[in-house]
Amino acid sequence: DVYRFGSVQDITSHLKLKRNMVLIALLAMLLVVSGSMGAFAYFVPQHIGPLMYLVGIVAFICVIYPVLIWRYPLFGVYSVVAGTILFGGAPNQGIATIPTYYVGFWWNISTLIPYYTGIQLLDGIVFSPAEILVVLACLTWLVKSVVDREFRFELGPFALCLGGYALFVFLSFLYGMSSGANTTMALYEVRPQALFAILYLMAANMFKTREQVSRLLWLLVLGIGFMAICGVITFTARGFVVAEHGVLTHDDSMELNMIVFIALIGLLMGTNKKLTLAATLLTPIAIVAQLANNRRAGIAAFIIAFIPLLPILYAAAKERRKQIGIFAGIFALATAIYLPLAWNSSGAWALPARSIKSQSEPNGRDAGSDYYRLAENVNLKATRDVRAWLGYGYGKPIIMVVAMPFVATGGFTNYMTHN
Repeated sequence: DVYRFGSVQDITSHLKLKRNMVLIALLAMLLVVSGSMGAFAYFVPQHIGPLMYLVGIVAFICVIYPVLIWRYPLFGVYSVVAGTILFGGAPNQGIATIPTYYVGFWWNISTLIPYYTGIQLLDGIVFSPAEILVVLACLTWLVKSVVDREFRFELGPFALCLGGYALFVFLSFLYGMSSGANTTMALYEVRPQALFAILYLMAANMFKTREQVSRLLWLLVLGIGFMAICGVITFTARGFVVAEHGVLTHDDSMELNMIVFIALIGLLMGTNKKLTLAATLLTPIAIVAQLANNRRAGIAAFIIAFIPLLPILYAAAKERRKQIGIFAGIFALATAIYLPLAWNSSGAWALPARSIKSQSEPNGRDAGSDYYRLAENVNLKATRDVRAWLGYGYGKPIIMVVAMPFVATGGFTNYMTHN
């Protein structure tokens, strides 16, 4: 340190400067938080109470978040992933056994504030907290990289495919805007794809080591495991009754599969033993939550991913082929016993078999769901054929050739496909 700063006095001056900077930062943070709470109390005095302190907490997060990203750039990616896993539901779906659903992580601020408070204060902010965090994380990382003179832009292995896809999305958005599209709906359709592109580029440039990827996998296992536990608790609180709409969202069904696959790959490949142990312990809970959630899409996604997984592992890990072969044989035997037993059962344990059976012999609920998809397919083809080569454009309603069952989604099903 003496060599770096020149003298002991320089070191002392440097430490004093750091202490002063920390003190100034703390005072600024206190000013922002207290100022936000004071402004809320002044402009909305009828809501002074717990809501005012919530505003203070939000202001604190807004101040500390860029600081954390500046110090730990990957914190931005980790926080968005964690928020997506934990807060994937909607506040109007919140229940005591799944408290994270009360957080409107993906709701627009313009919708979120009136829902919580009944106050029309921020109607112009048509972005969600999640989107704000993504943009803030990306900008902070870019600025830090430039300031530290470490900026090096990596496109990643899928850049060409992603770039071509993004170009078509952009052109379709422009065409929609120029041909009378609904701007709000067009943004709803395009934003998830834009977020995907941003997060892909951030991951391609920020993940450099196995340890960083391992932390992300830990985050997935613990976050999804928490949601699985919430699902099982909800299932138990309902008297182990499999409800038509399940216990979690459709998205959660897809995510629950990840724990099973992480455990399976870890056990077959013999890698990251602690992570594999955690995923293995949570797998039974995830399976129960999956069955209680009663979503065919979750089971179908598992089957689609599982079929190519074993051949890929067998080809990629020659030294583990014996273990993979033994597992494949045991799984095939268990499947041969399970399917006949569960084929005509109505219990939750038979959901995987029913998901397969429903392709040829759907029950009433599945038939209704299938009819919606089939009708939507007809309408989508009619919409596509209006401008088959250049695209119909975002923000324009689907052309209804065949009437579809009503779904209370605030009009979103007229623009966003279910298939």
